[in-house]
Amino acid sequence: MHPASARNPFPMIDPAFQGSLFSNDFLCESIAGLPEWAAFDDGAARALASDLAALFQRFPVAGRPNVSQTEDDLIWAVFRRLGWQGSLRNQNLTLR
Repeated sequence: MHPASARNPFPMIDPAFQGSLFSNDFLCESIAGLPEWAAFDDGAARALASDLAALFQRFPVAGRPNVSQTEDDLIWAVFRRLGWQGSLRNQNLTLR
């Protein structure tokens, strides 16, 4: 078992996370078999956790951000930090 998978490497995330993006089985078990996970050591986990925590701390939740601001200032920043490059923005194609 990978050292980072033996514990919660992201202390700001509740260990009882019931996400809808990924199944709990994937997050707790299957991910350990991926080559990317094998290369993800404790230092990388700490750096990622620190970077994500900084993004969330800077996000202006008290100002009640709108959807566009949330996407621009938080969601896309998280995607970039995770190395995701193949994401497309939702476009409103409704004719008026």
